[in-house]
Amino acid sequence: MPFAAKDFYDLALWLSSQRPDESSHRTGISRIYYAAHLTARDKLSQKGWLMPSGKGDDHGLVIRELRRRRFSNRADELRYLKDLREHSDYHVDADRSVLNEDCQLCERIMLSSGAEVVSAEHLREALEVGQRLLPLLEKL
Repeated sequence: MPFAAKDFYDLALWLSSQRPDESSHRTGISRIYYAAHLTARDKLSQKGWLMPSGKGDDHGLVIRELRRRRFSNRADELRYLKDLREHSDYHVDADRSVLNEDCQLCERIMLSSGAEVVSAEHLREALEVGQRLLPLLEKL
């Protein structure tokens, strides 16, 4: 049986119910993004609209191709999930001096004292976007 990218979303749901801690929030966000990214990549590829390279460039290529095909809302939501994923994966220190000034998600943390770098709120946002976006991507 082939791997279903949506299983990453289901894993994020399960993980968030099992361990409501920052590492689970970070992992869940990453899995939600990859569920959406892989679904979009595979659907675009099946239609002959994208030739994935299997490299890091595919992330931007998928988003650009969605825009080019006039799926701007889907591209925007996938981009937001990508931003959440990058924030979760790369911004690990709560020390305000090392937060990324160019990251809008870090900017939110800098404005609110005592906030976690990756919180349950970030995961909730990712779950909501994923729940809305995945069915739309599956219909491409």
